[in-house]
Amino acid sequence: MDYVTLGIIGCGAIGSDVAMAADNMEEIDRIYLYDIKEEKAEELAEKVKKGVVKNFHDFVEEADIVFEAASQEAVRQYAEQVIEKGKDLIIMSIGSLLDSNLLERLKSKAREKKCKIYLP
Repeated sequence: MDYVTLGIIGCGAIGSDVAMAADNMEEIDRIYLYDIKEEKAEELAEKVKKGVVKNFHDFVEEADIVFEAASQEAVRQYAEQVIEKGKDLIIMSIGSLLDSNLLERLKSKAREKKCKIYLP
């Protein structure tokens, strides 16, 4: 079985639910947690067996797939960096993609890096 390391940006309600569900998935061996408010990530890590708090730069290097559950601003701030590292990205804050320039940059970079962007 191939194991996956999941990275979650945003440890609020959605990020927490995803982390709790992923914690019970056999295929996921580690869940990296990042939140701009580090204490939120630390609180969630205490509830999730596979949870590990990371700063963003370590997080993006080590995660296999990244789940954004933070905000439109987080998409603007982090999405290109995630894709630049060749990581697949799940974007929950899809309103950020109304910015056609951002959308085109992300699509272009994803094609270049051969990674995928998933939307709900």
